[in-house]
Amino acid sequence: MRLYIAEKPSLGKAIAENLPGVKSRDDGFIRVGTDVVTWAHGHILELAPPEAYNPAWKSWNTAVNVLPYPIECFKLLPKPDSKAQLRVIQSLLSQATEVVNAGDPDREGQMLIDEILESSAWKGPTLRLLINATDPVTVKKALSSMRPNSEFFNLYQAAKCRSEADWIIGMNLTVAATKLLANDELVSVGRVQTPTLALVVRRDEAIEKFGARPFFSLEVTLETPQGPIVLTYNPSDESKRIWSEVNAKRIVEEVKKRQSVTVTVTTGIKKESPPRLFMLRTFQGECNSRYGWSASKALELAQSLYDSKHQLASYPRTDCEYMPAGQANDALTIAQHIVKQTSFTAFAPLLSLAVPRASIYDSSKVTEHHALTPTVKSADFKTLTADEQKAWLLLAERFLMSLLPSHQIEETVVSFSHGEIEFSAKGEVSLNMAQSWRALAPHTYKPLPQVADGATLQMAGLRVVKGKTTPPKRYTEKTLLDDMSSVAKYVEDPKLKAILKETSGIGTAATQAKIIETLKERGYVAVKNRELISTPFGRAVVHGLPERLTDPCLTALWEDALGLIAAGGMKPGDYMLRVRGMCKQLVDDVRDSVGKKAIVGDKELVKNKRAKLLEQRRSQQSSSRASATAGLPL
Repeated sequence: MRLYIAEKPSLGKAIAENLPGVKSRDDGFIRVGTDVVTWAHGHILELAPPEAYNPAWKSWNTAVNVLPYPIECFKLLPKPDSKAQLRVIQSLLSQATEVVNAGDPDREGQMLIDEILESSAWKGPTLRLLINATDPVTVKKALSSMRPNSEFFNLYQAAKCRSEADWIIGMNLTVAATKLLANDELVSVGRVQTPTLALVVRRDEAIEKFGARPFFSLEVTLETPQGPIVLTYNPSDESKRIWSEVNAKRIVEEVKKRQSVTVTVTTGIKKESPPRLFMLRTFQGECNSRYGWSASKALELAQSLYDSKHQLASYPRTDCEYMPAGQANDALTIAQHIVKQTSFTAFAPLLSLAVPRASIYDSSKVTEHHALTPTVKSADFKTLTADEQKAWLLLAERFLMSLLPSHQIEETVVSFSHGEIEFSAKGEVSLNMAQSWRALAPHTYKPLPQVADGATLQMAGLRVVKGKTTPPKRYTEKTLLDDMSSVAKYVEDPKLKAILKETSGIGTAATQAKIIETLKERGYVAVKNRELISTPFGRAVVHGLPERLTDPCLTALWEDALGLIAAGGMKPGDYMLRVRGMCKQLVDDVRDSVGKKAIVGDKELVKNKRAKLLEQRRSQQSSSRASATAGLPL
């Protein structure tokens, strides 16, 4: 008997529907001919809490004296609400001759099924099924191209290291900070959560400490036969700005003496490519900008569209913007389904211009998952909620844009120089808006009066315009997601910056939304007018913890190391040795801070948080794959 073990019931159902044979449903599995499809419910095993190793550690008063916990080999326990399904899987494993790991096609999906097999002592042959969409075409293609599960052993090891590292940091530092620095007010600490909070706190403090500085730009009005044209000197490069009003007025008086100027006119055509296909982060950002949705809500809707009930979107937890070359053949079919929807029928004539771009359909750029897109299945809006419709329309719009021609713009720049000061004006004219991707996202362009290159124009006015520098903007969920994924911008060390620049961030596509929700749930940040604002308690946590724990570079480097493990370039034992060493240093730093630092929060805001966290140790992990740390935050 071949036993398929899917990550969740909806995926199991999709697999069973596309297997040949007579189907019969039973309690916890579906029999298809001689094969069986069963499923987990996300993580059905979790890392055991400290008291499972020593009952005395259930009391944090006792545990704080032994930190870091002297645990070498971690235990996995079945989650209370998953014990029955685990028994079903283990019973089926005893009858199986071959197993198919049908976890989601990423690091966590690999671990989720492999840890069940390992804890059940399965030693038989195992295949890996990689499904990134649940529509019949995709599922059947995946079923025809399964690979040996052993090829993904390093990926499983990377996921285990991530899970155990998060447990080590979260469990040890939460107890240490709560008992030693916060007078028993719960301070939950996480490898990803804490540096993400630090980003928000430091942004808010930079805004509050910001001192606006006045600067001065210049405007000159020139007369042309077709009307006036205004040229400006207002460089964004601060080293070229005019910071003195005296200097600005001096330049104005000098330019006035010229009365007329000879202008240079340059004209060129620039191409504006369509925006890239969505990855999860950019989809969440667009949802936040358009609809004010949280990252968590956007992920929930994308997941709903992906699940077997709808099968209208590809796998959502992706950080890739490209597609496999083999799926280019489906692109026009998807586009035809899109233009049948009322919102897009006006764009049906554009299908004659639609072509899958080789730059997008490039298998060499596809990582664990491809971009987040609609599937070949036609959407039936009668089965979708209003928000699911909005989410699908957003995916459809971006996908259709990707197939249409680039937008061409005629750009004209009129300029003249006065010493090192260059005055300029730019005008733009769309050449093909209605026949390009811009037809779906119209934009207004402002042309300049026609002026010949080398023309001499009379000055009709010249003035100084006073401005002032502006502080950085507060984070929205969109901009925080962006910074979580591009942490290198905050690194000054050139070697470290180079390491982090392309690949590293804080968290992953699968975890970032949950991290932001955790910061809000724990009272570390508040939301006002779509902006994330750190609370006094959140700031106290950042300033009270060891600085290394709040450094976003630390967790980004850890993610790089996990990538090396997955690629076979680092031994798991070496990684965990480093993690344990770092944890001991951090716990020692907290002990050294006693009497020097304190984390004081709003009593009303943080009351009952300890009880809530203890409850989450048992239940939170079942509701989200964002954490494999027994309920503690990442």
